[in-house]
Amino acid sequence: MVYFSGIRFADAGLKLVLHYDNNFKRPKAELGKRQMSFVITLILVFSSFLLVGCSSTNKPTLSNEKILSICLDEKKKAITPDAEVNLTRSKKGNRVGVSLSFSSDFLKGTDPDTVYEDCVKRFSN
Repeated sequence: MVYFSGIRFADAGLKLVLHYDNNFKRPKAELGKRQMSFVITLILVFSSFLLVGCSSTNKPTLSNEKILSICLDEKKKAITPDAEVNLTRSKKGNRVGVSLSFSSDFLKGTDPDTVYEDCVKRFSN
């Protein structure tokens, strides 16, 4: 049987090292009863943590003021894009940065009042 022994660095580059051995036997991966029960216990513990983490479906409740603030912000984004201008002074000189962001409702041309009503319904449930 030919098996891979490693890669060695030679003078001119890399050298792949292969060996031939008639008596080479691949080690068997056997687990005893103790190791197998330990593995099963680990799997059960981790899966229970996963199930407990996924089972909590409680939505955090928001105050009416917070809901109105979020929905008014979404309505504003549906009306006009957000623009931001950054002015920076340094030893290397002055820099000006401009950022524009468009909401999907603005790009689709969705009615801002509809956006607001849908937002309030979504958060009120």
